[in-house]
Amino acid sequence: MCLRLFCKNFISRIMKKFISLIAGLSFSLGLFAQGFMGFAVGGNMATLTGDSTSLNKRTPRYGFYLGLTRDIYLDHSTFIQYGLFYSQQGAIYKTEYYYQGLFYRDLKIVKVDYIHIPVVWKQNWDWVYTELGGYVGFVPGTASAIWRQEIFSATKIDTLQGVYNSFASDIQPFDIGLVFGIGEQFKINEQFDMFFDIRYKPGFIKINKGYVAYPEFASKNQVFTFSVGIINIGRAARHRLYYRKLRR
Repeated sequence: MCLRLFCKNFISRIMKKFISLIAGLSFSLGLFAQGFMGFAVGGNMATLTGDSTSLNKRTPRYGFYLGLTRDIYLDHSTFIQYGLFYSQQGAIYKTEYYYQGLFYRDLKIVKVDYIHIPVVWKQNWDWVYTELGGYVGFVPGTASAIWRQEIFSATKIDTLQGVYNSFASDIQPFDIGLVFGIGEQFKINEQFDMFFDIRYKPGFIKINKGYVAYPEFASKNQVFTFSVGIINIGRAARHRLYYRKLRR
């Protein structure tokens, strides 16, 4: 029974990595073969929708967000944009309390990293563009939950810490959600544009598969992403996302 379970988990991990690798290679080849390509790099302010009381305070986990992007031209003000990104997500939970004359501070650091594939409708307005769409995310096996406890007394600080060993194996292997964004794009030269954007991405799926002792681990992703990027629009002026006021 143990051998069967081990083989099943091993095959599952290998398949997830294999699928992620094939998807990444296929996307990259298509991206570089057809133009309108670009890249973006930025940061996440990620949290979870779990339990948060006066004792259990939820704070964001800050992480990296970077990857490749491609715009499909529809007209001068409308594009379909998709991409392939590495996204660090999770949350931090802090509990502070007094017990028998000692002050305790407990930290639970939930780290779940994803491969994100967003697809959005990108619409240009007078001075900004808006984005509306969705995403699919896959966990490439980099999930962990760390706890840390600090006990303060009059003379010293005692620290205990460890890892929730079962958490990574109980994590959902994928996530889906919505994408709402706003940004600005402007010309660098005849071939390249630079863009800045802010995205809000609420997830639909709880990150844990089943019952967990801690309610914050049975939560959904909520992420704000701040990114900057460069996109190659080619030398054709019709592919550039001009401001409407400049086109009149």
